[in-house]
Amino acid sequence: FFLPRVSSMRWRWRPALFVVATTRLRATRRAASADSLASWLVIDGAGLMYRQFYGTPELSYEGQPTGAIVGVSKVLLKVAMPYVSAGRRVVWAMDSPTSWRTEVEETYKATRSKMPDALRAQTQPIREFARAFGAVIVGVEGQEADDVIATIVERHGDEGVDVLSDDKDMEQLVSPTVRLLRSGGKIVDERTVLETRGVEPRQIAAYLALTGDSSDNVRGVAGIGPKSAAKLLTQFDDIHSVLDRAATEADAKSLRTKMAKAHKPDVLAAYRLTCLDRACDLPPDYLRREDVDFPALEHLADKFGLRTFRSRLRAAESETLRAAGPELGDDLEDQA
Repeated sequence: FFLPRVSSMRWRWRPALFVVATTRLRATRRAASADSLASWLVIDGAGLMYRQFYGTPELSYEGQPTGAIVGVSKVLLKVAMPYVSAGRRVVWAMDSPTSWRTEVEETYKATRSKMPDALRAQTQPIREFARAFGAVIVGVEGQEADDVIATIVERHGDEGVDVLSDDKDMEQLVSPTVRLLRSGGKIVDERTVLETRGVEPRQIAAYLALTGDSSDNVRGVAGIGPKSAAKLLTQFDDIHSVLDRAATEADAKSLRTKMAKAHKPDVLAAYRLTCLDRACDLPPDYLRREDVDFPALEHLADKFGLRTFRSRLRAAESETLRAAGPELGDDLEDQA
């Protein structure tokens, strides 16, 4: 005679049990996700702005260009929010107006066009979004964002650092505790670098000095492409050994011929350009740990007409408060 009662009880309590089970599952997933995050997320701010500017349709709101704002805000919501919510440090690295590299080579980045006015009009709003997402804005006079990132990795790499950047220069920073996050979602680790370039991360600067880097107007060695550079570095290990020995000892005759024509001072200058400066004088506040400022993000979303972003932000805020405690999450759902 217990069967009907048990059956009815199971039916009556099944929804509640489902909610409890679902809540526990979400909590478990959040914990597992948080455990997989590095202690630091460092964002190549300039690179992200440019990529989103050219990768997002031209948009505007009340006369203000917003294409890059829309693109960057989406990336920050998806990538940066989990780190801040998990108590990690997030840094937005920015370029200085000047770079020490132009003192080494006047033509460095000379082929790049000036920042479009439509993007310039969005740089300050984008930084406001980054701050509201909990990122600390860090720039150093005379240094590029790449060097700021390299210095943070040098100081805190052992703690675990994820770098959000699409710049191939950043691959020289990859290690067992340092990963690159591409804006498209790909994760670059040591194995990825080796499979893609044919060299180890520590050899990337030499690799770029040999092949050249058209995006930065860095001239390489004539006739040396990615495969040839990989072969040379596999045989000789570093740029100095390549320059000293490849012209006479390279396995392939064609490589010996090409390296015999290489002008050593030019290659070494290119190598200096491709090496990241890991000793920047960072301001003390780069160590700050900030929280997401949801009211500020909502204000910015309204100011620039980001309706879709605002609705996604609301969902993220609900999830963040739910993770903080069941009472806060329940209160938020009651107000919705």
